[in-house]
Amino acid sequence: MAYRDMFASVARELNRNGRHSEAVEILDMGQNVMKPQQFPLDITYLHLGNEMAVISMVEQYYKAGAVEKARDLARRFVDEMMVSLKFFYSNYPADKTDFESVATYLFYLSDDVVAKNGDEEFAKEVTSRIDSIVEL
Repeated sequence: MAYRDMFASVARELNRNGRHSEAVEILDMGQNVMKPQQFPLDITYLHLGNEMAVISMVEQYYKAGAVEKARDLARRFVDEMMVSLKFFYSNYPADKTDFESVATYLFYLSDDVVAKNGDEEFAKEVTSRIDSIVEL
């Protein structure tokens, strides 16, 4: 289990029980403990599942009603993931699997987390950034 996933899991249970402010506190604690300067948000090259944990944290911020915190974490995550997406795209097809993994994480974040939590404008922003690389 990715360390960030522990914080997301606790927040998920707190949100399910209507304890939204405590869920936000746990998510904030997770970000303070797992500082991106020491533990990057994007470590897809290690295949540890960290990226899904970050996406789960974003989702739990939305569920707790902390939209700005969700956007902030999502934006920082997307910024890091875009570096990987560009790199893997520049080495396509040699890095096809890694490119597709990063793109899948980003589209999942945009479509299944951000948009489904009512933040359509931000979802469009994320999708637009992906499209600017891939030129669909």
